[in-house]
Amino acid sequence: MSKLNKRELQMLEWVWVAEIKGRLPLQTNSKVAEKLFLDGLLIRGSIVISGARVEGYWLSHAGRLSYCMNCDDFEESRNA
Repeated sequence: MSKLNKRELQMLEWVWVAEIKGRLPLQTNSKVAEKLFLDGLLIRGSIVISGARVEGYWLSHAGRLSYCMNCDDFEESRNA
């Protein structure tokens, strides 16, 4: 698994925070989000709430794993 750059890691973190806080899927037109979707780290989809369709991104299982493995705390614990 390759190391994520800062922008990719930040995007995964934003999606993760949205999921943890129980918010809607992350809504963005970011090229970084599209790249992560094509790499299989994000899932693009939509939900309908009160008749309104909301489109956005969720983390895939691979995205969660990549996010965790690229965190500094994980790297430090692996090298200890």
